[in-house]
Amino acid sequence: MKKLEISLLGPVAVHYDGQEIKDFASRKALALLVYLAGQDRPVPRDFLTNLLWPQHEESRGLANLSVALSSLRKHFGEFISADRHTIGLIDQEGLQIDAQRFARKSQEILAQKGELKRRAAEELAAVLALYRGDFLEGFKLRDALEFETWALTEQERLRGLALEAGGLLSDYYQERGQYAEGLALSQRLLSMDPLDEAMHRQLMRLWALAGQMPQALAQYESCRQQLAAELGVVPDEETTALYEAIRQEQFPAPTAAPAAAVHNIPAALTPLIGREQELAQIERWIRQPAARLLTILGPGGIGKTRLAQAALRQHIGRFLDGVWYVSLVAVTEGAAIPFQIADTLNLTLPGGLAPAAALAQALADKELLLLLDNFEQLVDGTSCALVDELLAAAPELKLIITTRERLNARAEQLLLLDGLAAAGTATQLGPAGQLFWTRLQQNRPEIELDEATTGQIITLCEQLGGHPLALELAAAWGQALPLADIIAEVSRDQRFLASPGAGRADRHQSITAVFATSWQRLEPEAQRVYRQLSVFRGGFTLAAARAVTNSSALLLAELVNRALLRLDSDDRYRRHPLLLQYAADRLTESGTEQLMAEGRHLNYFVDLVTAQDERWPTAAAEQAIALMDKDWANIRTALLRAATAGWYDEVEMLWRSVESFFWHTGRYLEADQLFSTCLRAVEQRPASQEQERILVVVKGSLGEMWQKLGYYQNAYDLLVSILPGTAQHGLAQKQINVLQRLCEISEELGKREEAFDYVARALALVEALGDETRTIVIKNSQGNLYTRYGRYDEAEAIFLDCLDIARRTGSEFRTAV
Repeated sequence: MKKLEISLLGPVAVHYDGQEIKDFASRKALALLVYLAGQDRPVPRDFLTNLLWPQHEESRGLANLSVALSSLRKHFGEFISADRHTIGLIDQEGLQIDAQRFARKSQEILAQKGELKRRAAEELAAVLALYRGDFLEGFKLRDALEFETWALTEQERLRGLALEAGGLLSDYYQERGQYAEGLALSQRLLSMDPLDEAMHRQLMRLWALAGQMPQALAQYESCRQQLAAELGVVPDEETTALYEAIRQEQFPAPTAAPAAAVHNIPAALTPLIGREQELAQIERWIRQPAARLLTILGPGGIGKTRLAQAALRQHIGRFLDGVWYVSLVAVTEGAAIPFQIADTLNLTLPGGLAPAAALAQALADKELLLLLDNFEQLVDGTSCALVDELLAAAPELKLIITTRERLNARAEQLLLLDGLAAAGTATQLGPAGQLFWTRLQQNRPEIELDEATTGQIITLCEQLGGHPLALELAAAWGQALPLADIIAEVSRDQRFLASPGAGRADRHQSITAVFATSWQRLEPEAQRVYRQLSVFRGGFTLAAARAVTNSSALLLAELVNRALLRLDSDDRYRRHPLLLQYAADRLTESGTEQLMAEGRHLNYFVDLVTAQDERWPTAAAEQAIALMDKDWANIRTALLRAATAGWYDEVEMLWRSVESFFWHTGRYLEADQLFSTCLRAVEQRPASQEQERILVVVKGSLGEMWQKLGYYQNAYDLLVSILPGTAQHGLAQKQINVLQRLCEISEELGKREEAFDYVARALALVEALGDETRTIVIKNSQGNLYTRYGRYDEAEAIFLDCLDIARRTGSEFRTAV
């Protein structure tokens, strides 16, 4: 749906579908829109004419109005309502006018009776944020006195609303002890009316309550000077009395002790590292008036509890009835949740009601920020119904829930928590590295952070996917093992990530124990699918998961809801690397199931890759590159599995597109690494004709990549060694490739005669195959070779022959070349 945003508070601005509109036909066309935006019904045409063009005759005024109206219709005609008699704006969902929203909502809140509640205060703060400045600030019209009068009247009305609403909110901040917010708001309100003596007094009170007595006294002096300069009067008795009370330290009135903020959030033993973005997200959520339920979802040990507690600490004292942390670790059934909450909050539940209803009644008039921690073992219909019931009964309740399984409650907003960023530089650690280094120094304070150590830490963080608990468990071994040995042990076995000493809750003593809890809550079918999904690398699609594990979309959704999978914005499923390793260990324990899953994975990607074979010589090659690049980790894994297992047919089926992928993307160094690994894997297999054939294929491609990397002598030696094998195993196309490369490499090595010989042999072979397209390519190479050595007559004859073949075959591209 298109959106029309008209900003009238402060400088006038109009945005349509996200773009600012500035090219109105005239300033009065914009004035027409402004006036219509300030009305709640269509306006007669003759009134608009007299309003905007009072100096013109009626006919000319109406003509000017038609031109202005056409300008508006050109930009956003679907929002304009016009007939022969009236013009107006169509009130629809996409129309947003800040002045109307501000006036409507502020009047609604000001009309409420009784004490301002937190939710209303949050709404009022959001509404006041709309007041960017006075109505139509800086917007003037010549020769339109009635328009100017209307604008001035609206300006005074809306400014009065802002001052009244702001004063109410400032009082609320004062009563809640939110002095910083109160001061910022009151200073803003005073800037709108510097002679508002009541607001000067409010600022004096807030400065004094905040313990800033010099600023409170200075505020009085500022008030006195402005009143004298502008009005020639002195502050009234109330203002002077407040000044004297502050000066004599009688305000605020002495008390035995300030009331303690109501909360039970434990103090942080160590700083929270690397979660600034998530803290800001939670802060924004808490400040949204309509926000009720936030679920922080993530795998075990990812830091959900620490993040939630850190967020709650920022709001201690901000909720009238407290900020509370309720641990559900020891609660095993949903029916016990109401009692756990009541015990934590020191509530007595009313009798004669079911526990859930009794708790809802007890919280009905409470203003609370409540954290329910470790909810995962209680996610069922009963527990989720309790959450809904509490939110419905207590309008001033905000709930944050940490869990490994999603609730799917109606009001739920998700915050997905993953590992800390592992990336860093040669001299600076990322957030994951900072966490590890901080914990390591607790055990090894003498260790220095040099470039080598930084590199080792980044490697470890990447292995662990930035998992906070895993990093802390690894760092705990720092007192017993060198850093290099810790990295080696982590790579070898996930079970190494266990606490070498006491001090942790049992469920966090090891990564294996953390993940085992989530694993045990899965049904057998979900366990089967999840362990088989471990054959994937770098993510996978729904179609791939179905083909390899025979899973359903519903089951994958369940794994997502349990924070065991994550569905990313590119519609691919991914897992944390430690979860992948845990699932892979479970698959290894399953015996033949692993072999079968790996086989299905290989078959799926063989089909995917071979479907690209015909695209490489065409313009569709870019599509093949994009498809293979997304699944490159899986394709690479499938190729290595096939080479290691001796599944040579599958290796050769994958090879053409894999090789073409490297040629088209220029990733020659990566090709060198992959082909060398495949070569070592095949060489370790028992000797056979099939093995010899695939060795020729792999070595041929490796030699070609070495040529691209400039390893000419190594490439020459390798390609010469396999040339007989290409003929022996009937690999004609590979033989032609090898002869071409040997021609080029021989020239680089100064072997001129060999270069001529190799290109001639390649030409003879391709002509024998009757492949005219490739004949043109090789003849062209031969002609270029003759040209470089001054044999121009022979080169000309070759090029003319190429031209003849190109014309005969209808190849426009080759003809042009």
